[in-house]
Amino acid sequence: MGRSQPPRTVAGAHDWLVCDAACDALVDVDRALLAAADAPDSRVRDVAQYLIARGGKRIRPALLFVVAELGHAERRATTAAAVLVELIHVASLYHDDVIDRAPLRRSARSVNGRWGNAIATTSGTFLMARALEIAASLGEDVNRLTASAVSRLCTGQLQEIESAFDAALTEETHLEIIDRKTATLFQLACRLAAHLAGLSDAHRGGVDRYATEVGLAFQLADDALDLVGEARRLGKRPAADMREGVYSLAILRCLASGAEACAGLRELLSRERLTDADLRDALRIVRGSGEVERALQTARRHATLAIEAAAALPAGPVASSLANLARLAVDRSS
Repeated sequence: MGRSQPPRTVAGAHDWLVCDAACDALVDVDRALLAAADAPDSRVRDVAQYLIARGGKRIRPALLFVVAELGHAERRATTAAAVLVELIHVASLYHDDVIDRAPLRRSARSVNGRWGNAIATTSGTFLMARALEIAASLGEDVNRLTASAVSRLCTGQLQEIESAFDAALTEETHLEIIDRKTATLFQLACRLAAHLAGLSDAHRGGVDRYATEVGLAFQLADDALDLVGEARRLGKRPAADMREGVYSLAILRCLASGAEACAGLRELLSRERLTDADLRDALRIVRGSGEVERALQTARRHATLAIEAAAALPAGPVASSLANLARLAVDRSS
């Protein structure tokens, strides 16, 4: 396999962007990502570049470029920062798929499904290390922000693992976990952009609030789609998280509701191993409880808070793009 060519991002992935400067900046990202994941050994390179070469939405790099337009930042620095954020994101996907034993990622074989857990885990760590190298090259503040985000991301992942199959997990703890696992990289993109662009404290606070709320909205909506979506659109098996003991907001609320119908869910989830028939029954109970729609309502509330944070920023393409992204978070099928 030869050196990978820059991939095409997902069609329509940037429809939310109405900031021309951010669109222009994104052109350089895929090539820079492949360069960052390069290695002298072709086998290492193939695995490290595997997901990058298949393209993606590049939401976090785009978010970084948008926020940077609120101030003045050097393109070289923002491109490097965008690459490091996306490398951490991709590395986390490699590790997530190993933990979840996921055979698919974006409707194709996952890295662990193709090369095995050991290679997938090590390749994810390689990408993380490359991201930290880039962070170090951008100065002490960027290095500190990045290291803090990686620590927070790993803490969230560890919390999720420790909470697996916990039917008594509280909603508060669940939201704390997804704040760390998902919102952290949205926050990092915004914080790096704010630092590199020299934003005021007021603008930094605004984009930080935005990042937290939009990150929560994305994850809550993803979790709801996992319960009601089709495998073809999701790019993975529906309810894959439930099978692995990762209970989303709708499941936790159903378990805590005390409703007679939900008692059956508790009994199913207490079994040592869920069969396909058990999983179908569990899905039927959760879908019938109304909690999936209520979880989506919670996602929409967080999206609304993100839109409000964007509205407090100067009117223009930046604020409009941020509001559009918050709407996209909860208005999609995959």
